[in-house]
Amino acid sequence: MSGEDNRGQGPATPGSRRYLVGILMLLAAALCFASHNVFTKLSYDVAVQPTTILAIRSILALGLFAIILGGTGTPIRVPRALIWLFLLTTFFNLTQNFAILTSFEFIPVSLSILILYLFPIIVAIFAITLGGERASLPVLGAAALGFAGVALVLQAEPTSLDWRGLALAGFSAFALATNVYGASVLGRKMAPLAIPFLFSVLGAPLFSAMMIMDGGPHWPTTAGAWVFVIAVVTLPMALILFYAALPRAGAPRSALVLNMEPLLTVALAAGFANEFLEPLQLVGGSLIVMAIFWIALSRTKPAT
Repeated sequence: MSGEDNRGQGPATPGSRRYLVGILMLLAAALCFASHNVFTKLSYDVAVQPTTILAIRSILALGLFAIILGGTGTPIRVPRALIWLFLLTTFFNLTQNFAILTSFEFIPVSLSILILYLFPIIVAIFAITLGGERASLPVLGAAALGFAGVALVLQAEPTSLDWRGLALAGFSAFALATNVYGASVLGRKMAPLAIPFLFSVLGAPLFSAMMIMDGGPHWPTTAGAWVFVIAVVTLPMALILFYAALPRAGAPRSALVLNMEPLLTVALAAGFANEFLEPLQLVGGSLIVMAIFWIALSRTKPAT
């Protein structure tokens, strides 16, 4: 990775080598995010606790970001005028991470991620209510489609779905939308990798303290060690790939490609965790995925 600061550098032209590399990095990031989701759930089956996953992955992410940023000379500074926005964004980033991983204990990981992926719709609503964007038919249509999908997901055997998992996943979607919206504002004045690095600076000690208070670290049984390793390594890899791809592919296209995560999570959950969605849940999940692709496409402008 070069030492140049990517602030102000526009996305590459579609079809160029730099652009294609960015798309491939995004696909790899989506696969890493999905793998982290599923193997985190599998780690719970070998005696690992969510706080241990959060702490170890945060420490790894902090170390990787420090190495990368130290080698590139990227400035790490929060503008004074944005301190309160940074603190609010950090709060939602950290609570979102805790909420979504904890939701895996109560409901299938596929459903958690499908509910989480309402966040692009919430971001679009934020852009209308807070950012001055005009309400458009694609945004309103995608919102209606996405929430209809959630309704179908919840109608499938509702008594078997723990309300705690649903509430945590729903809060996580709102928190992630707030995080994304805040980070997009911070990114206008800060280097892309500096934002997740600072999240890790605060998250690593916080989650480590939570892990210790939880009686941890809770290491996996010998037979399940490989599951735990995949769970904690894939998240830092996904973050680095995503933030490195942003200046290459551009934010709208990056969001569009990353929407592969729920599809990959459903597939991996079926293949590795033996979690299969009910037919009605598959229909609802399909509506959610259609909605997030619709809204991403509506917000993607051709490069000039």
